[in-house]
Amino acid sequence: MDRREFISSGASIVAAVSAGIDRVHAQGLRRAAVVIGIRDAAGLPQLKSTIPGANDIAEFLSGESYDVRLHTDETAPVEIGQIRRDIKNFVDQGNLDQLLVYFTGHGIRKTYRGEMWLLSQVLDFPDEAINLVESSEVCNYCRIPNITFVSDACRSTAQSLQLGNVEGSNIFPN
Repeated sequence: MDRREFISSGASIVAAVSAGIDRVHAQGLRRAAVVIGIRDAAGLPQLKSTIPGANDIAEFLSGESYDVRLHTDETAPVEIGQIRRDIKNFVDQGNLDQLLVYFTGHGIRKTYRGEMWLLSQVLDFPDEAINLVESSEVCNYCRIPNITFVSDACRSTAQSLQLGNVEGSNIFPN
């Protein structure tokens, strides 16, 4: 399966998450999404389909009545603070029924820390990655009853000392 087919598969997954759209509209449920597409991270090979893929997912979700925040490194680095602020704003609304966090880019797997999604400046700052384990644990305590994480990322092992130091950050407020 090539990357384009994989992106299409990712869209199918998001479509499955969005199933029951008539019920959602009828009940007036509020849904939001934070979509992240990182092309350049950690000196790893550039991923050409992440930005078009993130744009496609954001457009699809907008058409399905999601309030979408899109972050790509097309024109500037994506920073953890931007993502945290968007998620905090969604949590603080206090009226969301569902939040979807979609990531496409490079990831690493650390046996003792779980999966990390690498952001643009992770080689300079080891917290410029999303720690998926910590984020998924903390999100259980926010005021959004349904939170879904979708990962279109490799899960390589850290091949350098710099990537080995990556701890990542939780993206949900306390």
